[in-house]
Amino acid sequence: MARLTLPNPKTLPYSLRSPLGLSLTSDVTMIDYIIQEPENTKLVYQLLDAKNKMADTRLTKINLWYAIYLILIAVIAPNRFIKEQKKDDEKRKKFSQPPPPKEHNIRLVRRAFWTSLLLVIASALSGYGLGCIVDYFFGCVEKTIVNILQITGILLLLWATLFVRGWDIQTYGGVTLAERVNRWIFRSLYCIGTAIVISSFALSVCLK
Repeated sequence: MARLTLPNPKTLPYSLRSPLGLSLTSDVTMIDYIIQEPENTKLVYQLLDAKNKMADTRLTKINLWYAIYLILIAVIAPNRFIKEQKKDDEKRKKFSQPPPPKEHNIRLVRRAFWTSLLLVIASALSGYGLGCIVDYFFGCVEKTIVNILQITGILLLLWATLFVRGWDIQTYGGVTLAERVNRWIFRSLYCIGTAIVISSFALSVCLK
């Protein structure tokens, strides 16, 4: 019976641990795994290698037009999207190993805070600016038009909220194409919906 010391099992996904037939033999400060069969030793090393790769959160570079293409095929041609994700997975496998040290979580929070603020400002300015342009060139609009815009924007916000996927597609690293497209669609629907609602406030309503 071979004996091998491995990291704390709490850091490994249970779905990867359970097939190996590993058992715990010590307290929480010193975790040892007993390999039930000698040939499982190779599987353990494969497990550790897989864990290191899954913990790599580096992203492949994707330009705007390719991102739009991915969103379109994700919605209308899922089989083609699956092929693109496989290509992306192969690119990520070629990244230098091991991955660079992960930055502190608070920096991720700070980046998300300012990025989201910029998206809010951009959505507000673009929506209000578009409304002002329409108002300048076409003059006042009927109250019905304003109501339609507001309802459309609110429905887009609701659509984004109901659509976005979470745990059912989440992976250890969170950088698969499916997860990235999921976030892109959610943010796009939210920003467009917000912009449409705000544009309605820039329009002048015709008085009867």
